[in-house]
Amino acid sequence: MRILLIGEFSSLHYNLKKGLEEIGHSVTLASNGDGFKNIPRDIDLNGTGGKIRRNLIKLFRTTKTILSASKYDVVQVINPFCLFGQAEVNYLLMRLLRTRSKNLYLLAAGCDAYYWRYSRSKLRYGPFDETLLYDHKKTKHFLSSDKALIINEKIVKIVDGIIPIMYEYSVGYEGTKNKLATIPIPIDIGSIDYQQNRFDEKLVFFHGLNRYGFKGTKHVEQAFEVLKNKYGDSVDFIIEGNMTLEDYLALMSRTNVIVDQTSSYSLGLNGLYALAMGKVVLGGSEPESLEELNIETSPVMNILPNYENIVGVIEGIITNKQMIESASLKGRKFVEKHHNYVGVATKYCEVWNDDMTSRTLMS
Repeated sequence: MRILLIGEFSSLHYNLKKGLEEIGHSVTLASNGDGFKNIPRDIDLNGTGGKIRRNLIKLFRTTKTILSASKYDVVQVINPFCLFGQAEVNYLLMRLLRTRSKNLYLLAAGCDAYYWRYSRSKLRYGPFDETLLYDHKKTKHFLSSDKALIINEKIVKIVDGIIPIMYEYSVGYEGTKNKLATIPIPIDIGSIDYQQNRFDEKLVFFHGLNRYGFKGTKHVEQAFEVLKNKYGDSVDFIIEGNMTLEDYLALMSRTNVIVDQTSSYSLGLNGLYALAMGKVVLGGSEPESLEELNIETSPVMNILPNYENIVGVIEGIITNKQMIESASLKGRKFVEKHHNYVGVATKYCEVWNDDMTSRTLMS
């Protein structure tokens, strides 16, 4: 098949593209590189210059890509609001894309209005309040507004199917008629070197600083401060971030334990990279998340947005260091089994083909 992937979040589409190409498909990826991460793509949707010029270039490049969509068998968009920063223009571009696409799919990935409205009301905890407080410094988010929800609903109605990438996003689309199977995040496992997780004098814990509120960094800071006072002579606690993916991975390679997001039921791409490298990972591993992906057990150590909970989990590692080496191998095997980019790409093809066949039979 010829496939067009539009948009990027933390190499999800980039890894999916590589997996699809491995099994014989022709894939074009159009994105802005996910901002400062500058993730590789075939078509750059960024603009340059001042605000007006930059937006005009973005609009031109996005429209040009959309007009080419008819030559692809499958078009997939990573998020309902990823085409353009202005919501109404974004919707018009989605409508245009609908007219040019034979088969149009939307991922439930990253923040959208369904996540902010419906997932927020169903999850026991989430990053919503702290995202507003620390990342946006506002009391309300556009994606929580009625306007955003209406636009999101319109987009849902014009796509052929919605594919969630994890439990948090799937639960927001419960009851949506064209919601399809949840498919795990793909990882190019061969590009990530496994390192035996050993330590000399000091054990190193690392939390990547990116979106302070969304990742629950406040709770990690509080936990690290408590732990430094108790274990500072034998353990290093590092919080750094806002770097390219390459630099982030290089820093991770020097650590033993990664503390990922505190307010997530599931593990994101950075946490999966860490598992593949052989790190012990603390992050989202709730039973609902595992069940959503048909996974029985996970090596990820679940944490909550509560510094006392994080302190307890980390102290369990510090006082049981001998578990690190075996846990690191389990993490690598977990990613190989459930997130290998070729296996995940095959699942996407199965879901697309099943949906296309079903719609053909119904027409």
